Amino acid sequence: RLFRRAPDAVEAPLKQEAELRALQQVRLAHVARPIDWAEAVDALDVALSNSPAALHVLVGAPHGGHAQIVTHWGERHAAQRVDAPLPAQLLQAAAAGELTAWFETPWVLPQLEHFFLRRGDGLALLRQILARVQDGRTAPGLVGCDSWAWASLQHVWGGPLPQALTLQAFDGPR
Repeated sequence: RLFRRAPDAVEAPLKQEAELRALQQVRLAHVARPIDWAEAVDALDVALSNSPAALHVLVGAPHGGHAQIVTHWGERHAAQRVDAPLPAQLLQAAAAGELTAWFETPWVLPQLEHFFLRRGDGLALLRQILARVQDGRTAPGLVGCDSWAWASLQHVWGGPLPQALTLQAFDGPR
């Protein structure tokens, strides 16, 4: 009796996932506008203005906008964007030591979660990046990372990780 519906209750019509995903971008824009990350970039500027650290990390929820914020911040400050290699290239890039030109000027790395594979030899490139930063052999940089990858890194990385920043949680008005 607890789980039985009342006979007069009308169930909402169900839609297949394919129908929901087929929503046109124009109609989707009317339902939910794209998020303007300009205010978050402004807040990040304020937070970073008083920090002497060479590396800052912005941690956000998976698919929560951290990559867009870091990208916009990099465009605003004319920083070089460092995109992740393809998964097959991760091991080759680490083995070849292809980090020479990446970090000579101010840089942003929007998605750190794409710079390693969750296996023993999949961390080599990330280890090289973090070692370079710790040794002071890089220009100032800003890294974006999702919270799941950041939590994983805290367990597998033996050295100190940089201080992480995160967005303030949303409340009713936001």
